[in-house]
Amino acid sequence: MDSTSSKQAFRSEPLENLERDAVKAMLKRFDFYNTDTHRMSQRYCNPAGKGFANQYEMQVDGQVVYDAASNLSWQQSGSASLKFEDAMAYVTQLNTEKYLGFSDWRLPTLEEGMTLMEREEFNDDLHIDPLFDNTQKFIWTSDTASETSAWGILFGVGACCPILKYDNNRFARAVRNGRSGETMPPNPDLPRKVFRDKPRTNLSEAAVQKMMVRRDFYSKMRESEAASYGHPSGKGTRSQYELQNNGQLVFDQTNNLLWEQSCSEEFLNYKAAGEYIEKLNRDGFAGFKDWRLPTLEEALSLLKKKPQGEQGVYIDSVFAKEVDWIWTADRHSLLKIWIVHFADGYCSTFDERSAGYVRAVRLGEEDRKGR
Repeated sequence: MDSTSSKQAFRSEPLENLERDAVKAMLKRFDFYNTDTHRMSQRYCNPAGKGFANQYEMQVDGQVVYDAASNLSWQQSGSASLKFEDAMAYVTQLNTEKYLGFSDWRLPTLEEGMTLMEREEFNDDLHIDPLFDNTQKFIWTSDTASETSAWGILFGVGACCPILKYDNNRFARAVRNGRSGETMPPNPDLPRKVFRDKPRTNLSEAAVQKMMVRRDFYSKMRESEAASYGHPSGKGTRSQYELQNNGQLVFDQTNNLLWEQSCSEEFLNYKAAGEYIEKLNRDGFAGFKDWRLPTLEEALSLLKKKPQGEQGVYIDSVFAKEVDWIWTADRHSLLKIWIVHFADGYCSTFDERSAGYVRAVRLGEEDRKGR
């Protein structure tokens, strides 16, 4: 996708009085996802839309997300909440200051903004890639719907709709055409949150499948059931592990996660798993009181592509091997919880009344020094 002709071009000039029928046609033309459950967008929804196939790269020490597929550079974060006219002023100020060396930042058009819309919820229940800051849940676009309203994008519900211009609970995320710097790895001196750390409810199989492909996680397809998820071609995470605290902890330097080296001594149901975590925090295990169950993303980062050691389990030999599978913090449905199975190398769902092991985790970078 290096040549300009290979990139998908989207309208960059704002439109006035953009009508709903035109928005509906645009959503269909680009196959953008727009939910049919949001009351304000039901007339022009596109729930069958697959969304845009982005090719994201982090640039400028993580301040910019460049999409090679659309040739657009986005602020990774954006403004605080503000009204439409203040959003326009925010972008003007960016250009006055030559933010990151450029003076051509602008509010995105609705077309451009909808390239960010994901069909599934990924980023703390937002329909946007986790590479982006999740503070900006609702962003303004430069397209107006009337004299008093402008088109906005609601990542919290997965929809676009007209928003009154004086609504001060929206955000600006500036965009510009072209690269904004060289693609760079994350700054190792900054605290990192690589994977989603907030639990999800109703985490669907489709969302898990997309997450595994995006992260290139390894997971077998289940032979015992007609599972619709799995990624046997995934390479898995190349983690650099370090034992800490006299072998009680394993620090994943690559993904900034601090894990229990072992796990709960007994099989526990899901309620008891929560109680186990609470006790770790009451006792200040290893000097910390912010232990939690891992999200499915975090737990899948432990899964190796090939069996390890004499016992042939799909987890690095730095960890204790008596663990068949562990609970995660993510729910699939009312009674089903996502788990990761190290004995056989896959993820699946289990009834919360079943029994499994617990391996606690916490973010680790900010506490690494001196340990």
